[in-house]
Amino acid sequence: VYNMKMKEPGLALVPGTFNNEIPGYSIKFDEKYGEENNLLKNVLIYELRSNMVNNKVITAKTGEIVSEEGSRYLTLILKDGYYAEELVSNRTPLEKRKKAPASKAHFDQYKVNIDVSKIGNFDPDDLKYKTGKEMLSLKQLNYYTDSLQTPYHDFITNRADRLYKSLKVNMLKKDTVNHSELNPNIIENFNDNTKKLVIENAFAYAQGNLDNVKSFKGALKDKQKVFNSYSTEYHKRIAFSIACLVLFFVGAPLGSIIRKGGFGLPMIMAITIFVMYFFISTFGKNMAESNTVSPFVGGWLATFVLVPFGILLMVRATNDKGLFNIDAFVQPMTNFFNKL
Repeated sequence: VYNMKMKEPGLALVPGTFNNEIPGYSIKFDEKYGEENNLLKNVLIYELRSNMVNNKVITAKTGEIVSEEGSRYLTLILKDGYYAEELVSNRTPLEKRKKAPASKAHFDQYKVNIDVSKIGNFDPDDLKYKTGKEMLSLKQLNYYTDSLQTPYHDFITNRADRLYKSLKVNMLKKDTVNHSELNPNIIENFNDNTKKLVIENAFAYAQGNLDNVKSFKGALKDKQKVFNSYSTEYHKRIAFSIACLVLFFVGAPLGSIIRKGGFGLPMIMAITIFVMYFFISTFGKNMAESNTVSPFVGGWLATFVLVPFGILLMVRATNDKGLFNIDAFVQPMTNFFNKL
């Protein structure tokens, strides 16, 4: 999609809605027509400045898109319209804006050259797109999972070591005081002048370590989510290929069991089963990324749920039974009411 927009920037403009993909402009028009689909009707353009100053509004009855393949500029040739420009900031109070100068003019033809090189701010060569889990092969996913695992464990070890040192556990000395001479309530072993200082220092020390633990918990959660997302994607890729077979073994007996209803009923059942698979798969993925379940369970959850259902359908189709035996539920109730 990005390459298409860069070669033909006019494709990024959609009629009937404000097009905000081009930085600095908000463009709306009612209709796009013509042999090359480059003619516009009832054009409205808001030219937005980053400093919120000199905002310009352009309207025109008709317009034409002119662009060359690969060019960084898109030219809009507008005809029979107006442009208005405010010479103050939008942040200026309303009373002052009413008295501020502005300009408005009519034009027969007006050209607007728009830089479209930053549509979507997307760089195909950016590393984050090349290493995104959706862009990686199964082998690359396995490599990234292994490469993320080592820094993850190193991070836990380093932060645990820092926490241990901050508690100064290694500086504690063996107690040589006679315990029988000490009050079990530790604070009572200090005089009145020292008690307040001891309590304040203990509170500050505990609060500082608590903040460190909270910071470590947040950072650990983020790293765990990244690691789990790659690992879940790896298992999901494998499970998805198996799911194709599972869905086949669900659909094939389902078609033979549902003999009434023509094409509609089996189609509805098939869509229902697929939607169920999709939601279970998304649910498992989210649980795995939040570390509620393991990446293996999260990636395979939907497939695990459908396998027993597929086996049940295969058994019932083989034995020439219906999908549900309604008589098994209705007959006992009928017998019960007959006895009454």
